[in-house]
Amino acid sequence: MLRFVLTSMFLLAAVGLYAQTDGDGRQTVETLMENLSEELEEDADIEQIAEDLEYFLQNPINLNTATAEDLAKLHFLNEFQIASLTDYVRRNGPMLTLYELAMIDGFDQTDIFRLLPFVKVADAGDESKFSLKRAVKYGRNELFSRVSLVGEEQDGFVDVPDSVRIAEPEKHYPGNRAKIFSRYSFNFNRQLMAGITAEKDPGEQFFRGHQRHGFDFYSAYAAIHDIGHVETLIVGDFQAKFGQGLVAWSGMSTGKSAFVMDIRKKGAGIRKYSSADENFFYRGVATTLKFGQFRATVFGSHKKIDATLASQDTAASEEAGFTSFGTVGLHATPKQIEKEDVVTESVWGANINFNRNNLRIGATGLGYQYDKAFVKRETPLYKFDFDGRKNLNVSIDAQYSFSALYLFGEYAMSANGGRAAIVGSLMSLAPGLRASVLYRNYSRDYQAQYAGGFAEGGKTQNEEGFFFGIEATPIKRWKLSAYYDIYRFSWIKYGLNAPSRGNDFLAQAEFAANRSTSMVWKVKYETTQTQGTVDGGKIQPLADLSRWTVRYHLNYAVNQRWTLKSRIELSGYKNGNDATETGCMFYQDVACTPFRFPLNLAVRYAIFETTYNSRIYAYESDVLYAYSIPMVYGRGTRTYLLASWSPAKNLTVWAKASRTWYADKQTIGTTPNMIDANHRTEFKFQVRWKF
Repeated sequence: MLRFVLTSMFLLAAVGLYAQTDGDGRQTVETLMENLSEELEEDADIEQIAEDLEYFLQNPINLNTATAEDLAKLHFLNEFQIASLTDYVRRNGPMLTLYELAMIDGFDQTDIFRLLPFVKVADAGDESKFSLKRAVKYGRNELFSRVSLVGEEQDGFVDVPDSVRIAEPEKHYPGNRAKIFSRYSFNFNRQLMAGITAEKDPGEQFFRGHQRHGFDFYSAYAAIHDIGHVETLIVGDFQAKFGQGLVAWSGMSTGKSAFVMDIRKKGAGIRKYSSADENFFYRGVATTLKFGQFRATVFGSHKKIDATLASQDTAASEEAGFTSFGTVGLHATPKQIEKEDVVTESVWGANINFNRNNLRIGATGLGYQYDKAFVKRETPLYKFDFDGRKNLNVSIDAQYSFSALYLFGEYAMSANGGRAAIVGSLMSLAPGLRASVLYRNYSRDYQAQYAGGFAEGGKTQNEEGFFFGIEATPIKRWKLSAYYDIYRFSWIKYGLNAPSRGNDFLAQAEFAANRSTSMVWKVKYETTQTQGTVDGGKIQPLADLSRWTVRYHLNYAVNQRWTLKSRIELSGYKNGNDATETGCMFYQDVACTPFRFPLNLAVRYAIFETTYNSRIYAYESDVLYAYSIPMVYGRGTRTYLLASWSPAKNLTVWAKASRTWYADKQTIGTTPNMIDANHRTEFKFQVRWKF
């Protein structure tokens, strides 16, 4: 371990000897995506955030016309920064240059470097004018398709006789191993939008067998924005996010991160859905109307969902219910196909809010009903969970800002009387010193299927906690951030036989020497509880379980063509009185445009040695919209090569090959995904055509 650390530190020090200039704006996107998704795991759906950031990278926000809602779509600006930007333009008139950002309160050098790729200053022009003729003439079409697959042969794809396949249907996939994702979209100034998405997962059949219609999943939408009193109208697939997520927050919900001032959820209302998650979205019609300082939203959804059906009681006369909701979206083997679209879900919702000066008040209602009854399991763990055919959630939320203080909160109830509440505050204590505080209390019987509140436990239920964050810029080019979160669960959780508690601490220091060189030091320590071991047939009390990580990261642009990223990360895991398990990882990234023609390359070489419990998640570059956060554990290396090439103005091609090699394994995974080798190779190919 010591030799590993010393070698890694030497390599990092050597990298820092070279000079640097400005890097590519997409590097900023990737850094932001990593920070925003810090608490998420490798299969998280972060495509919606990625799509927003990529859009504004290509179509920067005009700071002279931007509203608070526009700036909130950048995801990383806090309320004080948004207010400072809009107030500056209102008081002083249109900005003449981006250099004026240095004069705006709340923006240090790190913030400005982070913001620059996504904004511009320009005259208002006719950006807000809409006509169908202009939409047809100037609208942008985009068509792209992605194919990805595992290079090694997995057990489930081995060609076997039909008799074996019939005898063991769950061990053999009927389709090929390719994952295919395709999407078409039309966009005119984000006022008129439309799109179609299609996806096939590995093992699923394609235009044959169970999937005679081709792809396993199809999604489509058409939307208009900011036309007369219609702020938004969507027909097709959409998401709804209101308040602080206690009632309606479909899709991914970010939580704790190094952006300690970004704890307030910025409910975007309704928005189109174009991702490939097959479960957490709505399908129907939604609209938001604006009348002065009022906004009113209504929406309805009706679609089939995956579920696990309960065993039919032959003595019962009514139809059997279901015991769990589908979350994977994979429909290849017979058992997976049995769960596909077996329950019909109807959802209706409404939100009204009033926004005047520094005050915003809103109310949200969400009801949903199933054609079969949800049957909860008769164990203590599920005692307070939802059961039945229908449920209703209602809430009120408010936001208020006063000088250097910003307050927000939401209070919600479910039909059974369960309650959830969250209240928080953002404070500017002094120039260069800001703080955040958040308290949440979700009762153990609060039931909300589409909630996504700030939480440690993954559900907006059975949790109480305090979050404290602080952010300081004590001297030029330095930013310090830290948070401490303490929480408890009043009822048992999965794997625990008693109420439990925990706490989470993070500290981070950022140094931005200039737009080309930045460093990050980060420490994270979390203590939770786990079930004690069985000793002589007697279950022991809960034991403390701790995890920690220490990270040093360097971003370094040699010149406009070459950018380097280096990281060393150490991790630890300790369960009760057991010995501490440790892990470490070092990687070196190189991103470059080595030739005069438009070919971009990104390469990583990583070495790691961890246990499964001390595993490390490492964000990595990927093809457009396919950001990945793979997990590494064991002893080995991980490498990848990513290439993007633009052979024509409106055509871009991406290709990625990655391999994880293990020195301590002879096989990887379990049947039907087991690989009889000590390495796993993945390939991705993507093409995008704009017209």
